[in-house]
Amino acid sequence: MASLALAQAMTIAEATLDRGRAAGYKPLTVAVLDLGGNVKVLLRDDDSDFLRPDIAIAKAWGALGMGMSSRALGDL
Repeated sequence: MASLALAQAMTIAEATLDRGRAAGYKPLTVAVLDLGGNVKVLLRDDDSDFLRPDIAIAKAWGALGMGMSSRALGDL
């Protein structure tokens, strides 16, 4: 798998926030990690709870470690 460019990570994070807003979700925080598990982008909606960044990073770590999307993990 190729490395993740900053522009790609930003696009993923922004699209995720946009989709959450369109669906009427509560304010979200999105973490995008590189292949080494390092935070590439962390975006936090206005009024997102203070623990959301830690939760988003942990959720992304779990998805990366399991080799599947966080949605697929939730479906398990």
